[in-house]
Amino acid sequence: TTTANGQDELDVSINQIRVIEGVKVIYFSRQTKDHSHLSIGLLRHLWATCRQFEVIHVHSWWNLVSLLGLIICKLKGCKKIVFSPRGMMSPYTLQGLSGKVKRIFHNFFGRHLLRNVNWHLTSEAEKLEAIVAGAEHVFVLPNITSVKDTRQLPKFKTPTKPLRLGFISRIHPKKGLEITLEAIS
Repeated sequence: TTTANGQDELDVSINQIRVIEGVKVIYFSRQTKDHSHLSIGLLRHLWATCRQFEVIHVHSWWNLVSLLGLIICKLKGCKKIVFSPRGMMSPYTLQGLSGKVKRIFHNFFGRHLLRNVNWHLTSEAEKLEAIVAGAEHVFVLPNITSVKDTRQLPKFKTPTKPLRLGFISRIHPKKGLEITLEAIS
């Protein structure tokens, strides 16, 4: 992975194997500080080692690490590739001028690049978006979450003033805002 942390970089050792929760991880610095996340070191390492892995997981889309990484895996003949678009094929993402450029790129290049790739999707709605985008091999596996046992939480006291809720996201049914409002009520 890269050291990307928004406009900043993670404060980690680079080009060294670290074990995080039992998983070997190597961080590579990136050359761009924007959402492209170009990391020449990561791509070189992938070129040299990708055939050593049983499965390659490409997480997200529309950045240079994902796009160029997938090209490398295809050129090197990696057969088991899992792609997790994480909403990057949604109509919302493909709107506006940048969305038009993405649609053109996807129709002329991305569809071919993603052929014979296993798409990991987290919902049935995302599955429908993937099929429209040309996905052939799909499986739905929701994000794994841990929820505290609510019986152990303190009882909610009736507020003396109105509750103010901040919601930082776009308004869309997939965000489950109505579930949050129902839970609060």
